[in-house]
Parts: sequence; C-alpha cells; structure tokens
Amino acid sequence: MNINLEMNYWPAEITGLSELHEPLFMLIEELAVSGARTARKMFNAPGWCAFHNNTIWRDSVPSPCDPASAFWPMAAGWLLSHMWEHFLYAGDKEFLKNRAYPLMKSATAFYEWWLCENKEGYLVPKVSTSPENRYLDEDGHVITVDQGSTMDCAIIRETFTNTAAAARLLGLDDVLAETLETKAARLLPYQIGAQGQVQEWSQDFKEFMPTHRHLSHLYGLFPCDQIGKDTPELLRASVRSLEIRGDLATGWSMGWKICLWARVGDGDHAYKIIHNMFNRVENEAPKSEDGGLYGNLMIAHPPFQIDGNFGYTRGVSEMLMNTTHNGIELLPALPSAWPKGEVRGLRARGGFEVDLIWEDNKPTQAQITSHQGGDLTVLCKTPFGGSTFDQTLQLYVAKQKTVAGETLALAFNEALLVS
Repeated sequence: MNINLEMNYWPAEITGLSELHEPLFMLIEELAVSGARTARKMFNAPGWCAFHNNTIWRDSVPSPCDPASAFWPMAAGWLLSHMWEHFLYAGDKEFLKNRAYPLMKSATAFYEWWLCENKEGYLVPKVSTSPENRYLDEDGHVITVDQGSTMDCAIIRETFTNTAAAARLLGLDDVLAETLETKAARLLPYQIGAQGQVQEWSQDFKEFMPTHRHLSHLYGLFPCDQIGKDTPELLRASVRSLEIRGDLATGWSMGWKICLWARVGDGDHAYKIIHNMFNRVENEAPKSEDGGLYGNLMIAHPPFQIDGNFGYTRGVSEMLMNTTHNGIELLPALPSAWPKGEVRGLRARGGFEVDLIWEDNKPTQAQITSHQGGDLTVLCKTPFGGSTFDQTLQLYVAKQKTVAGETLALAFNEALLVS
C-alpha cells in the first residue's frame, strides 16, 4: 500500500470510470476497522493506521520483513486521498459526509498523536521511513529510519489539509479544522538538497541507491499537488530529483515517472519513459529492476504487476490534461511525437468533462461540459480568448462561472462561447 494498490486506481476518475473506485473504498472502510485495533494495541493511540501490506483479511500490522518496507504506518492517508479525490470529481456531499469524512477524521487523530516537535520547532513523525529506500550515514552505514521523511510529512500535510477542508464544507468540527490547519503549517517543510533536488529525508543524507525505483519524496508533485507551477523553485528541484533517479526502472516505476514528468510539463521526457516502457521482457525473466512489457502488453517489474499498466494510463491522461488546485490545464505535457490528435471524455475536478483537438502541437478546439455547475478555471500554454497571462504559473488563464449542463467551446484566439 506504499504505491502499488493506489496506482491501480489512478485512472479511475480522470478517465470517467469513477464507479471502478468503489472496491478500493470498500477496502478502506474495512481496513479502518482493523487499523483502529492496530493503533490501539500497538501504540495505545487514537484513530486508525495501516502499514505497507494488506491481505483479504485486511491486515493492518507490519509484515515480517525489512523495516524499510514494513514499518510505515502511513497508508491510511494515501488511501484516503482517493476518497477525497472522488469527492472533488463527483461532488457527492453525502459520500463525503457519511463515508469519507469519518475515516479521514479518525486518521488525523492517529497522525496528531504520531507527531512530535523536533529541535527546530517543526512537527515531524516520531519515526519515519521512505518506502523501501535507505540512506548512508557519515560513517557509511546503511540506515532505514529517519524522523521526518519528506513523503511522511507530505501525506500528513495532505490528510490534515483535506480533512480540514471537508469539515468546513460540511459545516462540522470547526475547532478540529482550525487545529489541523495550524498543525499542517507547522510540519517540516520541503527542503532542497545540495544537488538541487527535493530532499528525501529530514537531512541531506548521502543516497544509498540514487536510482531507486520508488519516488516517494515526489509524492507532493504526483499524485498529490502540493508541488506545481505555483511553486516554481520546488518544481525545478523535482526535475532535478527525476534526473538523479534516471529513466530506467521497474515497469510500475516507469508508470509513476510518466505522471511526474507530465506534472513538470516535460512531454518529451514523459514520452521517453513511455518508449523505455515498451521494452520487451521475456516471460522467464528473473525479478529485477529492468522493467518493461511482456508480449501480452502486461507490465513487467519483472515479475508481472498490473499497476504499471494503470500508471501508464494515468500518465498519458496527465500529458493531455491535468486537474489540480490551480485549475484544468490543457495539453500540459504534449510531446513533439504527437503533433496532431484528439481526446474525448477526460474528466476533471469540479465535475467537468473535456474534449480536445490539437494540430501542430497546439490546441485548436476544446469543449468543456459542466456536469455540476460552479467555477471553472482553464489554463494553457497557448493564449485563448478571455485569458490573461499568469507570471507565476507561466500560463494563460481564464475563469468563468458555469451552470450544470452547459458546454463551453474554446475556439482558440476567440472568446469562450456558451452553447
């Protein structure tokens, strides 16, 4: 549950297959029951937690293996981000109130307990790992445990922020919302290391395996959106982190890298990862870091892991459209290898549906249908009618209120037309 389970569901909302998220939501609801028992019996802590492995019996305890993998009580927050994303796309307040929010609130109770103050006054997890990775101390010893890994802080920050936002939307727990917002602001912030990269650990430790398959320290870039074009310094540091990790990896890791390169806006590099992914792997290939595709187009770690196929699907979607707190960006990472094309039916936060046509690597037509009504923000590298240039985002931006059922036609270099 430190990447693979979640990746299986990355395409669900953006490709219009929201109902396929339901099995994951059922798993989370069941896991929270055993997770509350784990929090209580392991730590005498409130709320619920879960570690990196799970079974049909909804085990939430550490598995008997290396603590670099096993000791990571952060799965609840990552899983719950899927329930929050479902709300952002579907706008279902009953789902948020009755199913998602109670689990989110309980998870924050554990995370509040799990935090302590470091010597600089920041809040950090009592014990941290960065899933399946390690670092070297000054004597060259291989170390697993930290206090305040970047991913752990990012997940806690996200869980606090989302839960506070949910509470305010629902008109519930004002004091809790204020407390979570205050604590989110006190978490150890992102840091940039000596190589210009996003630090993976609380300190700029020497890396044990610079090309490690996990990209946990970039969780804030994707699947979360704490890092983006409105944080240009961290965005540049994310690019540097991707460069250090390299382009070759396991099959599922390449799926994640496509999404990450798309989020930094580099379509040609995302396409390069796609090209690498189409590396033929023989059925008999032993387990290794040299990933690709089997002959049936299933992703090879190797061995076979279906999550890489779904990561690829989300990555291609992200290259054509992304949807973050900044708005809906059209063709954010279009590679030069796709100069002409069309996509229909992509879904965005706020209940919007996007159809898009492009030629000569630039959008020519776009239609955005509002299924829920509400505020729409459109972003694009290419200017269009009604848009103004945002210096921070380095994008053209237009905003408009919508009503449910209407379609906005964006003919570039013309104004938004309501049909």
